[in-house]
Amino acid sequence: MSYSKTQAQTGSGSTLAIGATPTVIDEVRNIKWTGYQFKTDDATNMNSTAEEFITTILSPGELSFDMNRVNVDAGQSAYMTAFLAGTVSSFTLTLPKALLTSPPQTVSGDKFVFNGLPIQADLSLEPTKTDVVSCKIKISGAVTFTAGS
Repeated sequence: MSYSKTQAQTGSGSTLAIGATPTVIDEVRNIKWTGYQFKTDDATNMNSTAEEFITTILSPGELSFDMNRVNVDAGQSAYMTAFLAGTVSSFTLTLPKALLTSPPQTVSGDKFVFNGLPIQADLSLEPTKTDVVSCKIKISGAVTFTAGS
């Protein structure tokens, strides 16, 4: 197959939801998932000709996001409730449908479901700016990935 154009997409249309019955957290401005990686251990031994490493356990990392503060949003309220209680909650990150791929995703985009501990809720208030809450979730346990269709 020859190259005709990029199949890249933007995050526009992605949703982040909280709860076993997912409630969308509205007005999320950006999402960044960091630290999703395997831990490693040095397996170098007397027979090695260079350093050798093995993977040990998967670290699911952290998901951070900013949201416009909307005091009547059920998803934002659920996040703050979990944050203030210090409790682990279920989260669902759904990406937009990838329409340029072959075959295109026409029903749903890729989905990541995980448990996480809300560990940050920083509020930024300025007279000439939108009220923004900067949030962070420490992912706890395995992440379930479902490819879009």
